[in-house]
Amino acid sequence: MKPLLLFVRQYCASFAVYLLIGGAAAVVEWLVFYATLSALHTHYVPASVGGFVVATYVNYLLSSGIGFKKSKRSTRSEMLLIYAVSGIGFVINVLCMSAAIELLDLPVMLAKFGGTGLAFVWNFGARQFLVFDREPRWRIGRSVIAETTDVTIKTPSEAS
Repeated sequence: MKPLLLFVRQYCASFAVYLLIGGAAAVVEWLVFYATLSALHTHYVPASVGGFVVATYVNYLLSSGIGFKKSKRSTRSEMLLIYAVSGIGFVINVLCMSAAIELLDLPVMLAKFGGTGLAFVWNFGARQFLVFDREPRWRIGRSVIAETTDVTIKTPSEAS
Protein backbone atom coordinates (compact mmCIF):
# COMPACT_ATOMS: atom_id res chain seq x y z
CA MET A 1 0.00 0.00 0.00
CA LYS A 2 2.84 2.39 0.77
CA PRO A 3 4.29 2.29 -2.79
CA LEU A 4 0.84 3.17 -4.16
CA LEU A 5 0.55 6.13 -1.78
CA LEU A 6 4.02 7.34 -2.74
CA PHE A 7 3.12 7.03 -6.42
CA VAL A 8 -0.12 9.00 -5.91
CA ARG A 9 1.69 11.68 -3.94
CA GLN A 10 4.41 11.97 -6.59
CA TYR A 11 1.95 12.52 -9.45
CA CYS A 12 -1.03 14.12 -7.69
CA ALA A 13 -0.05 17.71 -8.46
CA SER A 14 0.71 16.88 -12.11
CA PHE A 15 -2.69 15.22 -12.38
CA ALA A 16 -4.36 18.32 -10.91
CA VAL A 17 -2.57 20.60 -13.38
CA TYR A 18 -3.51 18.25 -16.23
CA LEU A 19 -7.12 18.37 -15.06
CA LEU A 20 -7.07 22.09 -15.93
CA ILE A 21 -5.21 21.51 -19.21
CA GLY A 22 -7.42 18.60 -20.23
CA GLY A 23 -10.49 20.56 -19.16
CA ALA A 24 -9.56 23.49 -21.38
CA ALA A 25 -8.84 21.17 -24.32
CA ALA A 26 -12.12 19.33 -23.68
CA VAL A 27 -14.08 22.58 -23.90
CA VAL A 28 -12.37 23.32 -27.23
CA GLU A 29 -13.18 19.80 -28.44
CA TRP A 30 -16.82 20.05 -27.38
CA LEU A 31 -17.24 23.45 -29.05
CA VAL A 32 -15.75 22.28 -32.35
CA PHE A 33 -17.71 19.01 -32.11
CA TYR A 34 -21.02 20.78 -31.44
CA ALA A 35 -20.43 23.43 -34.10
CA THR A 36 -19.56 20.78 -36.70
CA LEU A 37 -22.47 18.60 -35.68
CA SER A 38 -24.97 21.47 -35.72
CA ALA A 39 -23.78 23.72 -38.54
CA LEU A 40 -22.73 21.01 -41.00
CA HIS A 41 -25.28 18.40 -39.89
CA THR A 42 -22.61 15.69 -39.91
CA HIS A 43 -22.60 12.34 -38.17
CA TYR A 44 -21.02 12.39 -34.71
CA VAL A 45 -17.87 10.50 -35.79
CA PRO A 46 -16.64 13.08 -38.37
CA ALA A 47 -17.59 15.84 -35.93
CA SER A 48 -15.46 14.06 -33.32
CA VAL A 49 -12.49 13.99 -35.71
CA GLY A 50 -12.64 17.77 -36.17
CA GLY A 51 -12.83 18.35 -32.43
CA PHE A 52 -9.99 15.89 -31.85
CA VAL A 53 -7.57 17.58 -34.26
CA VAL A 54 -8.09 21.07 -32.84
CA ALA A 55 -8.26 20.04 -29.17
CA THR A 56 -5.15 17.85 -29.39
CA TYR A 57 -3.15 20.81 -30.71
CA VAL A 58 -4.43 23.04 -27.87
CA ASN A 59 -3.65 20.25 -25.41
CA TYR A 60 -0.11 19.91 -26.77
CA LEU A 61 0.56 23.65 -26.41
CA LEU A 62 -0.67 23.69 -22.82
CA SER A 63 0.93 20.36 -21.87
CA SER A 64 4.35 21.27 -23.23
CA GLY A 65 4.18 24.82 -21.91
CA ILE A 66 2.97 24.30 -18.36
CA GLY A 67 1.90 20.73 -17.73
CA PHE A 68 4.91 18.49 -18.19
CA LYS A 69 8.68 18.63 -18.33
CA LYS A 70 10.16 18.52 -21.81
CA SER A 71 11.52 15.17 -22.87
CA LYS A 72 14.74 14.71 -24.82
CA ARG A 73 12.69 14.41 -28.03
CA SER A 74 12.42 17.17 -30.60
CA THR A 75 9.29 19.31 -30.63
CA ARG A 76 8.22 17.62 -33.87
CA SER A 77 8.65 14.14 -32.36
CA GLU A 78 6.74 15.17 -29.23
CA MET A 79 3.87 16.51 -31.31
CA LEU A 80 3.71 13.38 -33.47
CA LEU A 81 3.72 11.24 -30.35
CA ILE A 82 1.00 13.41 -28.78
CA TYR A 83 -1.22 12.80 -31.81
CA ALA A 84 -0.42 9.06 -31.75
CA VAL A 85 -1.28 8.56 -28.06
CA SER A 86 -4.22 10.96 -28.37
CA GLY A 87 -5.44 8.81 -31.25
CA ILE A 88 -5.84 5.96 -28.77
CA GLY A 89 -7.73 8.35 -26.49
CA PHE A 90 -9.87 9.31 -29.49
CA VAL A 91 -10.76 5.65 -30.10
CA ILE A 92 -11.68 5.23 -26.41
CA ASN A 93 -13.79 8.39 -26.64
CA VAL A 94 -15.62 7.40 -29.83
CA LEU A 95 -16.23 3.80 -28.74
CA CYS A 96 -17.73 4.94 -25.43
CA MET A 97 -19.73 7.64 -27.17
CA SER A 98 -21.03 5.22 -29.80
CA ALA A 99 -22.03 2.66 -27.17
CA ALA A 100 -23.85 5.34 -25.16
CA ILE A 101 -25.70 6.62 -28.24
CA GLU A 102 -26.45 3.36 -30.03
CA LEU A 103 -27.00 1.01 -27.08
CA LEU A 104 -28.22 3.31 -24.32
CA ASP A 105 -29.96 5.86 -26.55
CA LEU A 106 -28.30 8.77 -24.73
CA PRO A 107 -28.20 12.25 -26.28
CA VAL A 108 -25.11 12.88 -28.40
CA MET A 109 -23.58 15.62 -26.22
CA LEU A 110 -24.08 13.62 -23.01
CA ALA A 111 -22.40 10.64 -24.65
CA LYS A 112 -19.57 12.91 -25.79
CA PHE A 113 -18.99 14.15 -22.23
CA GLY A 114 -18.80 10.57 -20.94
CA GLY A 115 -16.39 9.45 -23.65
CA THR A 116 -14.15 12.43 -22.97
CA GLY A 117 -14.03 11.60 -19.27
CA LEU A 118 -12.89 8.05 -19.89
CA ALA A 119 -10.28 9.11 -22.44
CA PHE A 120 -8.93 11.72 -19.99
CA VAL A 121 -7.29 9.13 -17.72
CA TRP A 122 -5.49 7.50 -20.67
CA ASN A 123 -4.40 10.89 -22.00
CA PHE A 124 -2.83 11.95 -18.68
CA GLY A 125 -0.96 8.68 -18.25
CA ALA A 126 0.27 8.64 -21.84
CA ARG A 127 1.59 12.18 -21.61
CA GLN A 128 3.23 11.71 -18.21
CA PHE A 129 4.87 8.36 -18.95
CA LEU A 130 5.22 8.10 -22.73
CA VAL A 131 5.47 11.55 -24.31
CA PHE A 132 7.09 13.92 -21.83
CA ASP A 133 9.71 13.41 -19.12
CA ARG A 134 8.49 10.90 -16.52
CA GLU A 135 9.65 13.17 -13.71
CA PRO A 136 6.62 15.31 -12.80
CA ARG A 137 6.97 19.03 -13.36
CA TRP A 138 4.64 19.73 -10.44
CA ARG A 139 4.93 18.27 -6.94
CA ILE A 140 3.07 18.73 -3.70
CA GLY A 141 5.18 20.00 -0.84
CA ARG A 142 4.01 20.25 2.72
CA SER A 143 1.99 23.37 2.16
CA VAL A 144 2.50 24.43 -1.43
CA ILE A 145 2.42 23.13 -4.96
CA ALA A 146 5.68 23.93 -6.72
CA GLU A 147 7.09 23.50 -10.17
CA THR A 148 10.05 21.19 -9.59
CA THR A 149 12.18 22.83 -12.26
CA ASP A 150 12.21 26.26 -10.63
CA VAL A 151 11.45 26.06 -6.92
CA THR A 152 12.89 24.23 -3.95
CA ILE A 153 10.64 24.17 -0.93
CA LYS A 154 12.15 23.68 2.49
CA THR A 155 10.15 22.99 5.60
CA PRO A 156 11.02 25.12 8.64
CA SER A 157 13.03 22.23 10.13
CA GLU A 158 15.07 21.87 6.89
CA ALA A 159 15.78 25.61 6.73
CA SER A 160 17.56 25.69 10.10
